[in-house]
Amino acid sequence: MDGSALFDLLFEAIRNSRSAYASVIAPFTILLYDCFLTFDQEITYIWNSHWTMVKILYLFAKYYGLVHLAFTLIVSSASNPSAESCKMYLWWTTLGGPIIFTTSVNLILGLRLYALYQSSKLVLALIVFLTIGEFVAELWGSVNSVILETRVPLIDLDALELLIPDIERVFPGCAFGQLPSLHFTLASYIPNLCVSGIFFCLMAYKCFKSAPWQLWFVSWNRNADQHVNINGNSPPEYVITYFIRDGTIFFFLVFSAVLVAMLTMVLQPTLGGISIPWVVAAYSFAVNIYVVVLDSICDP
Repeated sequence: MDGSALFDLLFEAIRNSRSAYASVIAPFTILLYDCFLTFDQEITYIWNSHWTMVKILYLFAKYYGLVHLAFTLIVSSASNPSAESCKMYLWWTTLGGPIIFTTSVNLILGLRLYALYQSSKLVLALIVFLTIGEFVAELWGSVNSVILETRVPLIDLDALELLIPDIERVFPGCAFGQLPSLHFTLASYIPNLCVSGIFFCLMAYKCFKSAPWQLWFVSWNRNADQHVNINGNSPPEYVITYFIRDGTIFFFLVFSAVLVAMLTMVLQPTLGGISIPWVVAAYSFAVNIYVVVLDSICDP
């Protein structure tokens, strides 16, 4: 490989690294801002409630997304981390990252669907089957992809110092020498996409079947306060509208984030890491707003 081609590859890797770093900062900032906005409601409707499995899942889903992105920022800004540290980081982001995170959020959103379908056993069985199936498929695909990545040595930045002085500063983080396997990546993304798509369709079906169209824009206009009863609470028909309408929006948000991430990985593998933080943010944001805001609306 001549010097010009090597420089092009290096500069492309540096650009992709910086783009990936920015794509972590942006969703992390949005999630942190959202936490501040809803923290008072969280204290009232989550922390003061009894400890249940849903409460534990909610707190995990909300704050683990922040922890995951914060740790990613730390590693991405580290100067020439060791090979062992990068391998441990890769395994942690695989086993303790989106796999567990998306599964916990799907359980919460699935329980909301279960309640919306009036505790249907068929819907419950479908939710359990989809969640377990997605977890197993994601785990299998991700583990095999990491095994392939860790077999290839990291890029030796010290050897590139002659080409780019102080390269550790302009190219921080782990410089993996192998892109994730497309085959195993699709094995992880497709089940996730299917589950989020089915959840969205189930919610959309209820939305178009049950939600009164004249109530769809409640709280999105200046007269939203008139839909509050004498006790300061929304009437039941408006609560159902909030539940179905907002649920459809957030289920679609999750589905869209997963779809964009998968297409990015397929069409631009070198930019595949850019979309993952946004998937984490979409899941965390959806479960936070959908649980806390609706609980505040339904407060007796």
